[in-house]
Amino acid sequence: MIAAFALTTASLTVFAAASLKDAFESVADAFESREPGVKVVFSFAGSQTLAAQVKNGARADVLATASMKTMSVASPYTAVPTLFATNKLTLVLAKGRKGVSTVRELSKVTKIVLAGESVPAGEYADEFLAKAAKAYGNFWLNKVRGHIVSREPDVRSVLAKVALGEADAGVVYQTDAWSARTRVKEVLIPDRFNVVADYPVAVVLDSRNKPVAKRFISFLVSSSGRQVLSRFGFGSSRARRK
Repeated sequence: MIAAFALTTASLTVFAAASLKDAFESVADAFESREPGVKVVFSFAGSQTLAAQVKNGARADVLATASMKTMSVASPYTAVPTLFATNKLTLVLAKGRKGVSTVRELSKVTKIVLAGESVPAGEYADEFLAKAAKAYGNFWLNKVRGHIVSREPDVRSVLAKVALGEADAGVVYQTDAWSARTRVKEVLIPDRFNVVADYPVAVVLDSRNKPVAKRFISFLVSSSGRQVLSRFGFGSSRARRK
């Protein structure tokens, strides 16, 4: 009789970029409410780390990264990816940090932290700085680069260092700044310097729960899934806007 009341639980393991943490946890709540018996388990880290783990055989059902370039590292081990969201960069400053209200004034900051060069957020940050340098000059760029004190393994580590006052400024996604809006000051990056980050998601080919993994992705790109993502500041993918 006891066995008759037992519930079968299917665990879905999702590897996701660190910048997706808050949004994906809410997506999981909504998805689980529609999928009785399914439990979504996350591993959040830098996209490059997760893609490498999938490539090296780590057990996962779904992979979501912050760039198609990073997803391509795992492409032999995943199904064709689907773009599901976009993001943009922004500057965050330690709370109470004064004297910086524009991108140009970033050169005044003495302790800047960025994501690592192989992390999507770090690559996007370097692209943003190169764009800004076309307007402000190489002297500005060299001064900013000279003030970079660390390159972090993921974008949330950048945010944490600024929020804790261990760095004066950092480049993160707008969604990250939103998540820490009471702990950091945000300085917007003009569109002419900014970079649009595309987020792809794919089923891992050796997933043991492919039907559930496919339903998770279907929910993610559905109107309900997009509504959750938009609440956390993510835009709809450019592929869907065309």
